[in-house]
This record gives sequence, C-alpha cells and structure tokens, in this order.
Amino acid sequence: MKRTQHRKNIQVPAKLKKEGTELYFSSYKITDSPIKTNNGTLPRLVKNQLEDIFDLIKTDPKQVIEKLLVLKEAYPQAPVLYNYLSAAYGRIGNSKAMQELVIENYQKTLITFLQRSIMPNYA
Repeated sequence: MKRTQHRKNIQVPAKLKKEGTELYFSSYKITDSPIKTNNGTLPRLVKNQLEDIFDLIKTDPKQVIEKLLVLKEAYPQAPVLYNYLSAAYGRIGNSKAMQELVIENYQKTLITFLQRSIMPNYA
C-alpha cells in the first residue's frame, strides 16, 4: 500500500491536546498493482522478473507456482517470494498452502527482525 500523508485542520478534543505536539492523520491507497520495494536479498535478474511474475499470478497461477518454488528455495530470506507464492496458491484455491506460506513468512520475518534488534551490527 502506498502511504500518503495530509495535514488537515481538524478540531481535536482538549484532553488529547498537549503543548508542543502535533497530530498527523494518515491515509492509505489500496491497490492490486505491484509495489516497488527494496528486495535487497535478490539479484537484479530476479528483481527484473518480479513484475512479470506478479502478472502471471493473475493470469496463470499454476505456471508461476513452479517458478516461485524454485526461487524460494534459492532465496529463502526474500519475503516477496513468499507473498507472491501465497497469492498464487490463493488464486488456485489452495488455502492450506497459502496459509502455511503466510505463517512461514511471518516467522522468518519476525526472527530476522529480532536478530537485528537484539544483536545490532555496529560496524
């Protein structure tokens, strides 16, 4: 989702106001288009294929599942591959595989986040 921020002149209740603070209201644009992200764990060749893979999820999910499984094995730390693979499984109606991938992705992402938080790299 793309995030856009707008300042609005909205009446804020007195009990929420604190001197020297500002309130910001955010809005989000929901889209089914691919989102440009930093897929730093992927080589340029794979990054260049992601948009085509995304389009294939909509038109031919069975074909793209095989390709994504190979990529997932080669690059297990790339969350985008799990997201695309779970979307492809969802398109063919395999909700069990879709849910398993979502859980696996969250677990890997959480572990990576905790490792970075607990043991920061000061180099």
